[in-house]
Amino acid sequence: LSVSAGSRVNVSGGIVGTGLDALERSEVNVSSGSITDDFTVAGVLNVSGGSVGRFTASAGSEVNISGGVAQRFSQAFASTVNISGGTRSEWFNAFSGTIVNVTGGAIGPIFTAELGSEVNISGGTLGVDFSARGGSVVNISGGKIGAGFSDIGGSQISQLGAEVFLNGVPLTPVAVTTP
Repeated sequence: LSVSAGSRVNVSGGIVGTGLDALERSEVNVSSGSITDDFTVAGVLNVSGGSVGRFTASAGSEVNISGGVAQRFSQAFASTVNISGGTRSEWFNAFSGTIVNVTGGAIGPIFTAELGSEVNISGGTLGVDFSARGGSVVNISGGKIGAGFSDIGGSQISQLGAEVFLNGVPLTPVAVTTP
């Protein structure tokens, strides 16, 4: 199933099967119901309820998760991902050119900021095994960071703010940059 450029699809119940492609300048809104695996978005995906399976956010796309559940392995290439609520289950990779903004919600285990990506965390909860690979930028000004946070080497990590937790322990409110 393909969503044509300039089209809008609203999922408010039921199940959309495997292989949905939302072309550029299209918009998919999920308020309940579900979209199963192998979903590709090149336009805008808004998740405020329901669930979305494994998806790929293509270059120039925008993904907004304010509620519901985004499940399983997903990846973003040169796109913008905004997470303000809901749950991002497991396995997420932000590749080069991708900006991820986390202001709320919960992100499950195994999140990787790849070379050329930027992750901004000002709220919410990151689960275990967050990795910042060389050439990525991670800015932390709030929120909770789970066990297994790792700088693979060559990433830029900045921590500002008093309400930042690492492995359940509050970090000292100073600016820290890891070259």
